[in-house]
Amino acid sequence: MSQNAAETSSPAVQAAKLRGILESAVTAIITIDHRGLIETVNPATERLFGYGAAELIGQNVKVLMPQPYRAEHDGYIANYAGTGVKKIIGIGREVSGRRKDGTTFPLHLSVSEFEAEGRRYFTGMIHDISDRQHVEDALRRAALGAAGVEPDGDLGHGPKVASYNAMARTAGSRAATAATTRSCTESGCPVPSTVTSKPWLSSHTSSGPDCSS
Repeated sequence: MSQNAAETSSPAVQAAKLRGILESAVTAIITIDHRGLIETVNPATERLFGYGAAELIGQNVKVLMPQPYRAEHDGYIANYAGTGVKKIIGIGREVSGRRKDGTTFPLHLSVSEFEAEGRRYFTGMIHDISDRQHVEDALRRAALGAAGVEPDGDLGHGPKVASYNAMARTAGSRAATAATTRSCTESGCPVPSTVTSKPWLSSHTSSGPDCSS
């Protein structure tokens, strides 16, 4: 092996490369130990949550979580350690984060696991999905408005979004079914039997009429 190749593959060089990747990443990356204590954070994490690295390292990662996630987190780790059942590791899920100023925001969290020197660690990759949430909220409001339903304040990213989703799907399905019926009537083709028998089926959400029945 040449001297240059040996130098580029040395542990010090590899560690420096890894630090460079973490520090330049736009994704917030946090590493915690088996107790949930924060080992490392990258600059994107500092920007996203408003904490400095020194404020976070050594703290329990639940400091970045609002309720009910904060109260449940230690139980998740203990359950995994005791059963080996993975509920989020390797899967990813949408949860809420809590900034230093107390504000909350929707995020997508992906968790992976690794071992080093006989110890177990977890790495979380965090993406702020606030912009996507705003677009989805606007679409829900439009669908609800089309059905004559006025949403109550900010849809946010809490449990009530599920009920609004169901209402929006119903509103969109009804609007599409009405359009199908009207178009078929105007063109002289028969209205599909699925529309007349089950008028709000979600299968009738395409933009054009189905006159094949």
